[in-house]
Amino acid sequence: MRGNQIATIEADEEIAEKLLNQVKLRLVWLSCPIRNRVEIPRCYKCQHFGHLREECKGEDREGDCLRCGQKGHRAKDCKEDALEYCHNCNIQGHGYNTTKCPEYKKLLDAKRTRRNNRPLKTQQ
Repeated sequence: MRGNQIATIEADEEIAEKLLNQVKLRLVWLSCPIRNRVEIPRCYKCQHFGHLREECKGEDREGDCLRCGQKGHRAKDCKEDALEYCHNCNIQGHGYNTTKCPEYKKLLDAKRTRRNNRPLKTQQ
């Protein structure tokens, strides 16, 4: 079997820590690396990363175009030549919900660093 295939396993903390301590998981004839999945929440109210709608204190941008960021139309009605705009970093060229956003990458790196620096529990 060639190519990358990704599987996500959701487990309670105790089992997850045991799996992460193993580094690799043997599945039939495959030896698969194990990594802790890191997710950054996205708010669909203000279009910013780091929180969810229920916790949002930001500007309501639900009516804004998710492509160009302008008010008054939806993404499906956006001009084809309009550049994507991100409210997170205020840069044109990518949308707010993409992993290309420098703000998203910064939050992801910070969260990964915090998780990687946390000592894993060991079996005794």
